[in-house]
Amino acid sequence: MLYFIRDSKYKDVWDAWIMFLAIVAGIEIPLRLVLQYPESNFVFAMDLVLTLFFTLDVLINLIPVASGNEAHLPKKHPLNLKYVKTWFTVDFIAAFPFGWFLTGLPLDATHGVKAIRLIRLTRLLKLAKMVPLIRKWRDVLNLNPSVFRMLLFFFLIFFAAHWIACGWIALDTAPLKDDLVRTYLQAIYWVFTTMTTVGYGDITPTSNIQIIYAMFVMIVGVGTYGYVIANLANFLGNIDTAKIDFSKKMAIVNAFLAYRDIPPQLEKRIRAYYAYIWDNRLDHDEDEVIGDLPDSLKTEVALFLRKPLISKVPLFREASTDFHHEVVHHLNIHVYMPGDNVVVKGDTGDSMFFISKGNVAILDANNKETMAVLGEGSFFGETSLLRAQPRNATVRALEFCNIYSLDKLSFDRLLQRYPDFKTAIERISDAREHELTGEYKFPR
Repeated sequence: MLYFIRDSKYKDVWDAWIMFLAIVAGIEIPLRLVLQYPESNFVFAMDLVLTLFFTLDVLINLIPVASGNEAHLPKKHPLNLKYVKTWFTVDFIAAFPFGWFLTGLPLDATHGVKAIRLIRLTRLLKLAKMVPLIRKWRDVLNLNPSVFRMLLFFFLIFFAAHWIACGWIALDTAPLKDDLVRTYLQAIYWVFTTMTTVGYGDITPTSNIQIIYAMFVMIVGVGTYGYVIANLANFLGNIDTAKIDFSKKMAIVNAFLAYRDIPPQLEKRIRAYYAYIWDNRLDHDEDEVIGDLPDSLKTEVALFLRKPLISKVPLFREASTDFHHEVVHHLNIHVYMPGDNVVVKGDTGDSMFFISKGNVAILDANNKETMAVLGEGSFFGETSLLRAQPRNATVRALEFCNIYSLDKLSFDRLLQRYPDFKTAIERISDAREHELTGEYKFPR
C-alpha cells in the first residue's frame, strides 16, 4: 500500500511549495479583485498552476502517513482518515476550479468577470493551513521560539496590511486611476501611516463607509502598535535565554565577590572558570534537561553529546554499539582548571578518567617533575579499579580540561557484561604496569 513517511524531507519541500503558492494566491487574488486588471494569459496560467498544485496537494494528503519504523506495517485504511476529517474540505474548496464552471453560465461579460473574481476568493481558504505549516518549518529549521514569534507576527502584519489596502481601494468611490501601481502604493501607504498612528492626513476617506473603515483600522492599529512595541522588547530580552540566565548568575557571583572582598588573584580564577563554562556550554545540568525524555531518546542524546569522546578514545571506538549505548549513561563530565589535581598519589581509586579536551601531566613521586603528558583521547586510573590498589601517581591539569569519569560500580558492571571490554582493559593495564619511564609506572 502507498504511504508517506511522516518526517520525509520530500514532504517538507512539497509543503513549503504549497505554502508559497498559498501566499501568492493570498496576495494576487484580492489585488486582482479590486484593481480589476485584465484577465491576461499570465493570470490564466497562474490560476491553472494553483488549481493543478492545490489538487495534487489534496491527493497527496489523502495518502496514509506513517513514521519511519511503521513503514513495514499493514495499513488498516487506504486513506489518511485524519486528513479527511480535518483539512480535506478546506483544501478541496480551495482547489476546485469554480471559475472554469462559471465561464459556461449565461452571464454578461461584466457580471461574469466579477463573479469569477469573487469565487476565486475560495483559494484563500488554503491560507488556513499556513500556521501549522509555518510551525512545522520552525521545527525543521530549529528556530528560536522568540525569533519565530516575531517573524510570524510581522509576516501576518504585512499580510493584513495588504488586505486592508485592498479593502480601502474597494471602498473608494472615485474611479480607478490608470496607474494601478500608484493606486496600490497609495493605499498601502495609507494603511501603514494609519496603523502606526502617524496619519499625515494627505489621504482621507471620501465616503461614509470609508470613514467607518478608517476608524476600524485606527482602532486595530493602536492595539497592533502597542503589541509590537511590547513584544519587541520581550523579544530582545529573551532572544538568548541561556545568556540571560548566565548573566543573572554572574551578577550574583560579582555581588558575592565584592561583598566578601575576595582577593584579586582568586577572583580572577573564579571569573576564568565561569567564562570557560560559558564558552564551552557546560552550564546546563544534563540530567535536568533530558530527565523527562524516554530512555530511547535519552540514549540518542547521550550518544550525540559523547560522540566526540567516543571517536577520540580507541578503547571506545573499537567497542560494540551495545557497549556505546550503555557506557554513555555512566560517563560524567568534570571541568578541571590549570593546576587542579585530577587524582592524587595514594588515594583510593573510585573512578577511571577519559580526557575529552585539554592536557594533563603525570607527576613523579615527589609531585614536582612531569614524567609524561596525556592529551585528548587518553585515559587513566583503570588499574586502581581492576586491582583495588591506591593511586600510584598524581595527575594534574595543565590547562582547562574536560574529563569524563566512570565510577567503579559502572566499571565493574561493564566488565561483567562485555567480555571484549574486560579483555581490552586488562591487556592495556598489564602493558602499562610493565611500561617504565625511569622509576615511574603509568598512573593507575
